[in-house]
Amino acid sequence: MERYKSNCCLSVVCGLVLFFFFGGCMHSVRQPSQTQFYLSPSGDDQSDGSFAHPWRTLEKARDHIRTVNTDMRQDITVYLKGGIYTLEKPFELTRADSGGNGYNIIYKALPGEYPTLSGGVRVSGWTRHTDNIWKAPLNRNKKLRALFVNGRRADMARSEGQRTSQGGWGTFTISGSEPWASTPGSEFAGVKFPAESVGLYRNPRDVELVHAHTWSETILCADRIFAEDGFTVVTFQQPYGAIALNMGWIPTRPDGSFIIRNAYELLDAPGEFYFDDAADTVYYYTRGEDMTAAEAIAPTAEGLIRIAGASTADRVHNIQFCGLTFAYDDWLLSALADSHGWVSIQSLSQFTRYVEGGNWHPSEYDDITLPPATVNVRNASSILFERNRFEHLQSAVALSLENDVIDSAVVGNRFEDLMGTSVNTGHPQHYKIGDGAQFSSAEEGVCRNILIANNFVRGVCLDFRQVEGMTGFFVQDISIVHNEVGDTPYGGIALGWWWGNAGIPPSTVARNNRINYNKVGPTHSALKDGGIIYALGEQPGSEIAYNYCFGGPRALYADDGSAYWSIHHNIIDNDVSVNENRYWLFLHCDRIHDITADHNYVRNDHVRVKAVRSPITNTIVEPAALPWSPQAQAIIDSAGLEPEYHDIRIAKN
Repeated sequence: MERYKSNCCLSVVCGLVLFFFFGGCMHSVRQPSQTQFYLSPSGDDQSDGSFAHPWRTLEKARDHIRTVNTDMRQDITVYLKGGIYTLEKPFELTRADSGGNGYNIIYKALPGEYPTLSGGVRVSGWTRHTDNIWKAPLNRNKKLRALFVNGRRADMARSEGQRTSQGGWGTFTISGSEPWASTPGSEFAGVKFPAESVGLYRNPRDVELVHAHTWSETILCADRIFAEDGFTVVTFQQPYGAIALNMGWIPTRPDGSFIIRNAYELLDAPGEFYFDDAADTVYYYTRGEDMTAAEAIAPTAEGLIRIAGASTADRVHNIQFCGLTFAYDDWLLSALADSHGWVSIQSLSQFTRYVEGGNWHPSEYDDITLPPATVNVRNASSILFERNRFEHLQSAVALSLENDVIDSAVVGNRFEDLMGTSVNTGHPQHYKIGDGAQFSSAEEGVCRNILIANNFVRGVCLDFRQVEGMTGFFVQDISIVHNEVGDTPYGGIALGWWWGNAGIPPSTVARNNRINYNKVGPTHSALKDGGIIYALGEQPGSEIAYNYCFGGPRALYADDGSAYWSIHHNIIDNDVSVNENRYWLFLHCDRIHDITADHNYVRNDHVRVKAVRSPITNTIVEPAALPWSPQAQAIIDSAGLEPEYHDIRIAKN
């Protein structure tokens, strides 16, 4: 406890949260819970919930607890025995499910056992379709974006390499009166390819086109595919197609290059799959598995947990999840009118409206939202996630503390094999609080006093590659400490929103945030720009300190408009000989201001600093040919997971 307060300068409130609140999973000043119930995948909801006669479902435990939590005298613990708990829809918790009198409702693995909350269904009945392709029936009336065989993720069938479009096709006209439009305009209805490079794929609305930019990667969904004048024309589902072509700064180019995927005709490599929703049949090109004996799982539940109070005055509170595995949720990209897609200027944000010119700043980010998470939390306090595993997930974010989450913590969790990011805090619409775009004035609240510590993040952002390993927006008193984040396609940790060239005043919401003692790298295996640790916007009283960063193009990057950060005692192991654009510090324009950088240890002093009132002092350059100095090595040794959490680096068998 004391090490967090001294090393990371956590707020008093976060300190109190650690000491008093985390009774169920961490060390506590309270006696162990004497009110205990049990769940088993083979249990019976008509039983009494005892160890000998456990219930089967989370819903049964929740509903019973509602009858006994009005005047609590100790914690209530629901122990989950090992096995698979299949969820057809998210498990929902509201204010009625809160702990009372400062005590907690705890959903916890029975010691020594490994319960999994799964949103997947078993796919069986496999028969050989061709020499290498097997098929099986699957009763499902929508696209399938993921399949797992013997615990290993398969890939959507895809083109080998990119296909270059020959330009736009047709016109999609926006009147400006549509519920998703702020202005009139017109964009191409689709794009055209040489007929020899893109075929006339069946089930065109399943087909996806992936377009990569320097720091962004758009996923567009096809509507129609047909032949015309020697070309294959692919029209986009609208309005997401028009929004993508219209984005300011990095629009999807109609003459750009695309990966084409999710068509049966592209099923030609081991480990690929395709689901024909018209025929209720899934096809899999084996890696050599005997599919009659293999375990194949298709995700189906759209999210696993929803925790939501009614307002800032009516929060759900005092709930903990400990030692559980969250796996196999489903998500089919963002939906807007009759279209699906992944359309964002940067990071986790998603466009929700068409604005001619693509400038999203004047709306004060009310035209931007976040995708739903596997575990989504709103209007909540004293929530703890400790020592859980998040794996095999399809959502763009595994755990999102999205709106008005306070005095809570995410500690000692393992995040691996995720389509998207691990943990998000806050929302881009929190530029102002109480102005009521996505959230009413009664609901909207800044996320504050949250500890994100000792989490292990690997193998994330597999599909939503422009998202950092951890993200946050307009937040207060957030402490991101002692995490290990690495092997990411883009950045490692990002915190903040709003740009200095936005044309709107800086937000006054974000402040007093900490990114300290993390081990971050390598990063940027797919996309460029961004930073190993990336900050954005004015955040008074905030610091980036005692981190060990390595293996990325720009280590510490405070982007346009950033201000009031203290950057000190970081270790930057970034080989500039790999690329001359590798900087240990990147403050690239004069709209960045009032940042201090002091006593940072680097292998080279390669910086770009055009910020104003931003002194760079006492940089210690240590030769790459020699070991780090004892002072630097001590910081490296203290970064990342603390000793009591080293075990979460080990993958579960």
